[in-house]
Amino acid sequence: MTAGAGRSFCPAAPPVERARPLSLLGHLEQPERLARHARLDPSLLRALIEHPESASLSGTEPAGPQREPGTVSGMDRHRDQEEQEARHAAFIRNIMVGREGLTRSVLLGATARAGGRQPRSYLSTGNITFTTPVAMVDRVRRALEDAVRVSSGRSEPVFLRSINELRGLAQRDSFGGQPYSSVHERCVTFLPDGTEWIDPLPESSRRNDVELIDATDRAVFSVTRLVGGRPGTAGPLVEQRLGVLVTTRNWNTVARILANPL
Repeated sequence: MTAGAGRSFCPAAPPVERARPLSLLGHLEQPERLARHARLDPSLLRALIEHPESASLSGTEPAGPQREPGTVSGMDRHRDQEEQEARHAAFIRNIMVGREGLTRSVLLGATARAGGRQPRSYLSTGNITFTTPVAMVDRVRRALEDAVRVSSGRSEPVFLRSINELRGLAQRDSFGGQPYSSVHERCVTFLPDGTEWIDPLPESSRRNDVELIDATDRAVFSVTRLVGGRPGTAGPLVEQRLGVLVTTRNWNTVARILANPL
């Protein structure tokens, strides 16, 4: 019996290779391989490696809202429009300045107290221009309506138009190049917001003393004629057809405002 007889012999087991720890530095050049171990999206991992100062785990975009230099958000743009000052005209329905206590100073004072700067009155038919931020225009309108109610005891609407909108009506040239005979006045009727004349034009009154000739979304243009020595007016015709209160001005009044709105 050889030495060591009686004892079982087991060959030595081969050494077990220990798993080597995953090294980030060793895989910087192979982000796809590292991503498999870390269970990350390869493109995200590459962004983390190449641009650690700007990438985040939620995606490759920098954290927080980003905006191109010089751009303006929709909210900022809306706020800028509301704060931007503009010149406006107020047309008061059915008053004569100087009657029922509605003096020029009453109307101008109400406009100024409501925030309308540089108020100015034109003629005697209730026409006021003023400058104010867009957000404060309705405040001036309400102040003028209150002044009319307190002085006269009547409630009359005020129609507001920006000077730029009036310029657009003038550029429309609704009266130009049309052969109207025996025209007494050329007029524009202002409609309340949300009201539009949609019927075919031209249209004449029963007495043929008013003819509606053109319309936009907030205005109707007309010409009047003398019939039996009396001129017609577009206001009653438009109010009857649309079922709303309106106010009408001779186009010369609008032209005077546009010639000197300040």
